[in-house]
Amino acid sequence: MKNIITTLSFLLITTLSFSQSQIQISGQVKDKHSKEYLNYCSVTVLTPKDSIITGAVTNEDGYFFIPVNKGNYKLVLNYIGYKIDTINTVSIYSDKFLGTFSLSPDAKMMNGVTVKTSSRENTIDKDIQIVTDEMRLGTSDTKDLMSKVPGVSLDRYNNAIKVDNSSNIVILADGVEKDADYIQNLSPERIKKIEIIRDPGGRYGLEGYTAIVNVILNKNYVGSELFIYDQSIIDPVPEHENYYLPINRLSVNYNYTKNRVNIYGAVSHNKNSWALNTSSKTIYSNDSVVYENPPLSSPNTFVKNINTKYTLGADFYINPKHTISFESNINNYPESINNTNISTATSILKDNVEVESYGFAFNNKKEFSRSNNSLFYIGKLSNKDKLDASFTYSTYNESYSSQYIQESINNRQEVGNNSNKYTNLNLEYNREVNDKLNFQLGYGNLWKQMDNSFTINDNNKEIYSQTNTRHKLYGYTSYNFNKKLSAKAGIATELSSVVDNNQDNKYTIYQPLLDIKYNLSKNINFKIKYRSESDYPTMAETNPFISAINPRSISMGNPNLKPSVTHKVSLKTNILQGLVSVEPYMHFSNNLIGQTGYLRPDEIFVYTYENIGLFRENGIKTNFTIPFSKKFIWQSSFTVYNSSITHNENTHEVNDWRAESNLIYQGIFNDGLIVLNYQKGLNKRITSLGYNNDNNDFWLLLFQKPFFKKSLNLTIGYVLPIEFAANYSQVGYSKTNDYEKYETADISLLKNLIFLKVTYRLNKGKIKKTEKNIMIEEDNSSGGIL
Repeated sequence: MKNIITTLSFLLITTLSFSQSQIQISGQVKDKHSKEYLNYCSVTVLTPKDSIITGAVTNEDGYFFIPVNKGNYKLVLNYIGYKIDTINTVSIYSDKFLGTFSLSPDAKMMNGVTVKTSSRENTIDKDIQIVTDEMRLGTSDTKDLMSKVPGVSLDRYNNAIKVDNSSNIVILADGVEKDADYIQNLSPERIKKIEIIRDPGGRYGLEGYTAIVNVILNKNYVGSELFIYDQSIIDPVPEHENYYLPINRLSVNYNYTKNRVNIYGAVSHNKNSWALNTSSKTIYSNDSVVYENPPLSSPNTFVKNINTKYTLGADFYINPKHTISFESNINNYPESINNTNISTATSILKDNVEVESYGFAFNNKKEFSRSNNSLFYIGKLSNKDKLDASFTYSTYNESYSSQYIQESINNRQEVGNNSNKYTNLNLEYNREVNDKLNFQLGYGNLWKQMDNSFTINDNNKEIYSQTNTRHKLYGYTSYNFNKKLSAKAGIATELSSVVDNNQDNKYTIYQPLLDIKYNLSKNINFKIKYRSESDYPTMAETNPFISAINPRSISMGNPNLKPSVTHKVSLKTNILQGLVSVEPYMHFSNNLIGQTGYLRPDEIFVYTYENIGLFRENGIKTNFTIPFSKKFIWQSSFTVYNSSITHNENTHEVNDWRAESNLIYQGIFNDGLIVLNYQKGLNKRITSLGYNNDNNDFWLLLFQKPFFKKSLNLTIGYVLPIEFAANYSQVGYSKTNDYEKYETADISLLKNLIFLKVTYRLNKGKIKKTEKNIMIEEDNSSGGIL
C-alpha cells in the first residue's frame, strides 16, 4: 500500500509540475444541430506544417484542456460519426479559451453499415458504440439495439442482456443505475450511444459485476411515450395439458420528459410454468445403487413462478451541472411466488437386485415481497471535477413451506421465514487533472441484516441472524503516456465485519487493478488486465440449520466460512475497434467458497459449504462481427475454457464452451429483420464435487417487423428441432470417495417452441433542437471546489 501511494503521489506531483511550466489552450465541442456536448471527441494539436505535437479528448461537457508551449498551432477535431474539422493556425502566447466548435454529423457514416468501424472507439476504460440509423433498423426497444453491439447479446428465452456470454451485468442510463426493464424498453430513437465497460473497477467491480452497459440518451428529448410489451413463449404440444404457455411477460411503461424533469413508471407481470422429467442415479461404495425416476404419470417436476413488479422513478435536472434521481421498486401485489413440486419412484438395488422401493414427493412454496428505494446525485463541480453519490434502502421478506412425503413412512414439514434489510451508500469523485492524467476516488458502505426462523413438524422454532457491515475504499489513476500507450492502476480495500449469532468476524481484503493499453495501429490495440474480486458467503451458505433434500440427503450451511478472493488476468486484442476481439484469460483462487459433502455412516449424504482449495480456470473469449453486405451480418461471441478444483487431495476438471451467434438479414420489406439465433448456454459449471449445468441451448429462427410508422412491432420465432451443437439435458454430477451421483433434467420441451412478441409504442416525444448562438460562450473551467 505504501509503495502504491508513493508511486501515485510522485506521478501526480510530476505531472502537475510539468503542466505548470506550460500554458493551456481549451475549448468546447458540440453537435452543430442538436447542440449536445460531444464527449470523447479527439483533439489533435499540430504545427503549421502538420507535425503532431500533442492531443486530448473532450470531457463529459465537451471541453478539452491541452498544455502546450508558446507558438502557432493547428487543431484537428475528430469524433466518430461526424465530419472531421480543422481549425486554422492560431497563435498561442498565454492561456486561451479558443471558443466552442460545432461538428456536423456525417450522414454517410451515420446511415452506413451497422458495424462500420468508424462508429466505434476503444479507450482504456470502455468500448464506445455510436448508434447509427442502420443499427436502429427493425428494433422495437433498447434490448434489440444493444444486441447489435459487438460482444453484447440478447438471450431471448430468459429476456436477459449478456456481455461476452455473461448475464452478471448492470445497466445504466447516463451513468445512473435504474430499473433494467425501464432502460431496456426505451425507444431506440432516444439512444445516442452505448458504452461497454468490461471487468469494471470501483463500485460495480466491488459488487461483483462482470460488465457495465451504460446507455447514453439524447439530452434534448421532450415529450411522453407509452410502451406496452408482451412476450409469450408457447409450447404447441405440451407434455402436460396445463403447460402450453411456459413463459409470459407483460409490461406497461410510461415516460414523461419536459424541461428539467423526467418521470417514469412501469408495471410488469412475469409468469413461468414448466413441466419436466427429472431423474437421478446414486452409487455408493457398498455397491448399493439408488434410482430416482419419474412415476408412470410423467412429467414429475412442476415449476411455477409468478412475479409482479411496480416501478416509479424521476430525474430532476436542477441545472446542467446537478442532477438528482429517485427510483422505487416494489414486488408482490397481487402475488409473487415460486412453487416447485417433484414426485419420484425410488428403487434401491444391491448387487443388481432390488431390495427396496418407495414413492417420494417434495412440495415447496415460497411467497415473497421486495422493495428497493434509491436516491442518486450527479454533480459536475467544475469542468474537471465530478461527484457521484447514491443511497439505497431495500427490504425482502420470504415465507416458505417445504413438505417431504415418503409413502407414509416419513412426513417432514419445514416452515420458515427469511427477511433482510439492506442499505448501500456510495460516493465517487472523479478529477481530470489534464488531458493525460485522471483520478478516481470512492467510498462505499454496505449494511445488511438477515434473519431466518425455521420450524420442523411444528416443533421448537430456531432462529439464525447475520449482520454484515462493509466499508469499501478505492482509488485509481489513468495516465495517457502518448497516443499509443495508456495505463490505469489502483487498489480497493474492503473492511468487513460479519456477526453470526453474536460471533463477530472481521476481514480485510485488498483488490488491486491494472490495465495497460497499447495501440499498435489505428485498427489494432492490445490491453493487459489484472483484477482481483471478493466473494462473501450468503445466508444460505452459512445458515447451520439442517434442511432435507430427499430421504437420503440433507443440506446445511457453515457459519465458519470466510470471504474468498479470485484473481483474474487476461490479454485482450481488439481489431477494427472491437469488431473482432480475442482475449485469453486465467482465473485462480485458493479459498473459493464451494459446496462440498460427505457420507454419514447411516448412508445419508450431507451437503455443506467450505473454503475449498485451489481453483483455476483458463480460457479464451472471442467476439466478431462480420458484415457480408449492408443487409447481411454475422455476429458471434464464443468462449472455450478448462476449469479445475483441487479439494481434500481430489481434483475435478471440466472442459466446455459457451456461445451466442446471430445471422442477421436486415432491410427485408424495408425495415424488417430475419434472425437465425444460436445459443449455447448449457455448459458445465465446476464445483468441488463435480459440476452442474443450467441455462439452455437452442436454434431460433425469428422474423421481426414494425408497422404503423414503427408504433407496432411484431416478432414471430420458432425454436428449430436441431440436435447439432445443442444439448437438451441439464446434468449435475457429484463424486466423493464413497459416493457418486448423476442428476438429469430433460429440457427437450425447448424444441418446437413458438416465440411471439408484440410491442406498441405511443410516442409523442421528439428531439428538441435549440437555435441559440453558442459561439460566444465563455470558459468556466476555473469554477468548482478544487
